[in-house]
Order: sequence, then structure tokens, then C-alpha cells
Amino acid sequence: MTGFGITDENTPKGPANGIIARIRALLAKAADDAATDAERDAFTAKAADLSAKYGVDMAVAGGSADDDMTLKEYEVDGDFARQAAELIYYVAQALGCRPIIILGGVAVLGYTADVQRCDTLATCLGLQMNHGAVRVDGPDAVVSGWMQGFTAMACKRLREAEARARSLADPDLLAKRAAHLDEVFGEEFPHISNEKRRNFNWAAYGQGANAARTADIGQARMG
Repeated sequence: MTGFGITDENTPKGPANGIIARIRALLAKAADDAATDAERDAFTAKAADLSAKYGVDMAVAGGSADDDMTLKEYEVDGDFARQAAELIYYVAQALGCRPIIILGGVAVLGYTADVQRCDTLATCLGLQMNHGAVRVDGPDAVVSGWMQGFTAMACKRLREAEARARSLADPDLLAKRAAHLDEVFGEEFPHISNEKRRNFNWAAYGQGANAARTADIGQARMG
């Protein structure tokens, strides 16, 4: 892949970032068995806000739509591979990346800082989701519903944090970056038409899953 500053790799390269480390540490605290529900909520909210601010700061620092991009592929397997793939997909979408379901996993295209954020959040939230799912009492359908609810709630909070951070940035710059990312996505995945992507609303699907899970199971709280 050339011409768009894209790197195709398992993990975005670059020096360890202190902000990313802080986000990871907050999510680790949220996953701690000793944490109360209120503490889990607070740690997760803080991680989401910190991630969103970092993403906008990096976009503003770049100052253009021509920053380097990263294409990262995640392999998922196991009994709940679909739920794991959905978590990665929704997290990536919430952070402004362009995800796509591929054979055996998910591919995520985005500005490098955003893919780095996605990698950290999806990994840590995935561990939280798996940790909580093993405590769910019921058949696979119930566990699956719990995981869908977790994903929808987590990504709703990420979207809200992103919206707050983006409201303070230059909307023209953010729009140009999004448009350029869409252009690159079209070059990399020409078989995915704009019309199909417009009509298939993953965000609405996630919200619907969360609403159904809250009504039928009553366990939509994270953790």
C-alpha cells in the first residue's frame, strides 16, 4: 500500500506514549475485581475522555488531512468470535476509524494515533468483557446478549466522549480528515460501496442491541 502514508502492520510503530499508558492504566483499574461499580464507571469514563482529548490533540497537532494512516488487522476466534469482532468494530468506529469485517477478524483503517487508541481500548475493553462474561449464568445466547450489551454501552460512552472533545476543535479540519480517510478507505476496499456503508448503520445496531439487552436481561452495566 503506497501513496497515502499507510502502514500495514500488527502494531503501530513509534515510541511508547504516556497518554496511551495512562488510558491503559485507568482501564486496568476499572477491570480490577476490588473496584466498586462506581469506581469502574469513573475509571472507564476518565479513560474515554482522556482518549478522546488525545485523539483531537493529535489531529490538531498534525494540522492537516495528510497525517500518516495505519491499516491494522485483528484475528479473532473462539466460541464468541463474532462478539469479539463487534467490540473491535464498534470501538474503531467510535474513534473515527474505518473498520471492516474480514475473514477471520476485523481490519481497521485510520490515522495512526486513532488506530493506536483503538488498539489500547479494544484490547482492554475486550479483557473486561471476557472477564465479565464468564460470570454470566446462562446458555450461550444469554452470554452473547450480555457481551452485546457491554459493547453497546462501552461504545456509546466512547462516542459521547469523542463528541465532547471534537466540539472544541476546528470542525473544518476534522471534516477534511474524515473525508480524506473515506477516500483512502475507498481505495483500499473498493468493493465496499459508499451506498452500502451508508445504509448499514452499525452504530444504530449497537444502540438497538443495548436497548434490547437492558429490557430483557437488565445487565447492561459494564463489568
